[in-house]
Amino acid sequence: MRTGIILPLLAAVLSPALAADPPRRGAPIGAPGADLRQLVIWGSECRRPEGKGLAFGGQHQTADDGRPHTRLLQNGKWVAIHEQLRENNPLQKHRDELWALRTRLRDALGRARYIYFQGRTRDKEIVLLNEDVNPKLKELSAALDKSRAALATLNGLGPYQTGQRTAALAHIRAALSAVKPFTGRTDPARLAAIRQAQVSIEMAAEALDAEPPPRVCSMLVYHANTKQYLLFGGDHFDYLTNDLWLFDPAKKRWSQRHPKLAPEPRANHTIASDGGGKITVYGGYIYRAAFNYGKSSYASAGPERWTYDLGTNAWTTDADQKPHPANTRSYRAGKFLPEFYMKGKRPDAAANQARLDAVPANTWVAMNPPQRPQAEQMGRDWGTSVLDTDNDLILQWGGGHSAHGGTDVLHYHPSTNRWEQPYPVEYCLGLIGSTSHYPCGYNFNGHPWIIMHAYKSYAYEPALKRMVITGRNVNWKYRHDFSFYLYEPAVGQWGKRYPLHKDIGGVHYYLNSRVIQGDNGLLYWTRSRKALRLNTNALRWEPIKFEGKLPGCGTDGGGLVYDPKRNRMMMVTKPWKPMNQGVFDGKIHVLDLKTRKVSVLTPKGSGKLKNTFLREAAYNPDADIFLWAWQAPGKMLAYEPQGDRWVTLDIAGKAPFGFSSGHVYDAKRKLHWVASGKGHVYCMRLDLETAGMQDLK
Repeated sequence: MRTGIILPLLAAVLSPALAADPPRRGAPIGAPGADLRQLVIWGSECRRPEGKGLAFGGQHQTADDGRPHTRLLQNGKWVAIHEQLRENNPLQKHRDELWALRTRLRDALGRARYIYFQGRTRDKEIVLLNEDVNPKLKELSAALDKSRAALATLNGLGPYQTGQRTAALAHIRAALSAVKPFTGRTDPARLAAIRQAQVSIEMAAEALDAEPPPRVCSMLVYHANTKQYLLFGGDHFDYLTNDLWLFDPAKKRWSQRHPKLAPEPRANHTIASDGGGKITVYGGYIYRAAFNYGKSSYASAGPERWTYDLGTNAWTTDADQKPHPANTRSYRAGKFLPEFYMKGKRPDAAANQARLDAVPANTWVAMNPPQRPQAEQMGRDWGTSVLDTDNDLILQWGGGHSAHGGTDVLHYHPSTNRWEQPYPVEYCLGLIGSTSHYPCGYNFNGHPWIIMHAYKSYAYEPALKRMVITGRNVNWKYRHDFSFYLYEPAVGQWGKRYPLHKDIGGVHYYLNSRVIQGDNGLLYWTRSRKALRLNTNALRWEPIKFEGKLPGCGTDGGGLVYDPKRNRMMMVTKPWKPMNQGVFDGKIHVLDLKTRKVSVLTPKGSGKLKNTFLREAAYNPDADIFLWAWQAPGKMLAYEPQGDRWVTLDIAGKAPFGFSSGHVYDAKRKLHWVASGKGHVYCMRLDLETAGMQDLK
């Protein structure tokens, strides 16, 4: 995979004679990288000799919707005009209403899918659906039908708006057939149909919008005869499209074309005007059905040329190529979609509970969940696991730095031993699997991009019923986004972002900081030797004033755990040194949150823990002991606070501890859980009396 800097904006016009023919269709190819110093990446500019031009598409790293929108070149500067386009669009109000309904349906689907994975009895599931989901679906169905009627009776539209209304109404009717309450329990087919209804509403809203849907890697071309710009296809990160739009700079208006058939959805293709009434498209990339780490996740769309005639509104090709319906989306398949995780037997909480009840003491047991994530070669590495006690979930977000690279948060259901993926995987083009960084900010679906090493940069906050993602400055030098983000596990979606505290700590704060759940707001420890607490009412990080000196948090090895019995933060770290990060000395720095004083513990056995990886720890309140993510054959490391000593416990089996695993304690079931970036899950029931605790040797 290429990792070098690529120009942030695509070339405006390429002649087929100037570009080498792409490889055969299906051959693995790379997608473009990006110069992350630029705010807009993977966009397209088309400049005219007279000093005019159009820019569209791309990922905007600081915009709340991830979009740079439509921009015109005026007096040598790019000026956004999307607000003007919206004001002049008689269908915009209806577009916005539909998009709001789409979001409500998305959230209702998330709740229904959650109920499915919880594996309750039929009667209990129907009660939950009637309480939480069916009323929402009934309201949505009525609201969607009301929007349909209002749109159908709208007067005063021109020919183009009338045509777009017709297209939108067809999508709305398709959605209405699936947006209805459950008559029984959930099932994968109904859940898939509701997600497709969400897509239909999105496409209805897009037909009514003043601009084309957002995309990257879709070049603009100027058509001299009509004096319009043409846009075809592109990548939405989760799907490719083959729609076609024209922009009239004189009228400042976009219009969508609706040919019956079109080339295969693609992005990063070559497009050129013949100077007459035709446009040629060829090459670009499509999604590969499967890929392994170190190999491209994209394939060539092939060298065959497609020609679009503006006069006849038709695509033709001389090659033996299969045409596709126009205005379609092409998603990745299999493990990249939520429906994959619903395959197999229905989740069964009672059967799984019987299995958990039989877990022997002091033994790591592999749960072997079915339908594990796409992870064997492209793991969701460099993450951690956090326990959502409100929704009974283990949440995992990872995949940066030579790994998965998606935005998705995985949900593991301890009640049924099932993984859940809330939405289709979104990949960040040429950065997948690379050692590069990822963009800042939101993508087009309102999801923040993964960061290089996400471990311990997020935690669950019960007061908010949200997971909080703290680190978003994902580049070594480019400070585009000093924010923290909220994720709502109940529906599987991201929400608003908020500014981080100005003293959060250095350019590398997402790498050199740790966050954990405390009794009164999340607790944050930084490389700059600061401690902060999240004020959940004001939604801001506030410094904790203390006496003494904290250590600076190291990159990979720094560990933070909260001691609820003694109300203190406990920190272990390796002194910062480039690459090797120094040597761990076994000491524990403690910040007493009552006295606000820092002390240093030197537990018995500290000198025997040099160069040990101690990032992940879990406190077991029943045994009053801290289990650290370190193992030797038949042994597990622990800190015993009453005796202030490092000890080992006799623990059979081997959990997948490492840089890409998280460790949590589930007080409800009295189980320790470890989930890895490759989807492996282990649990263990601690019995301290029979664990053979002894001083570290």
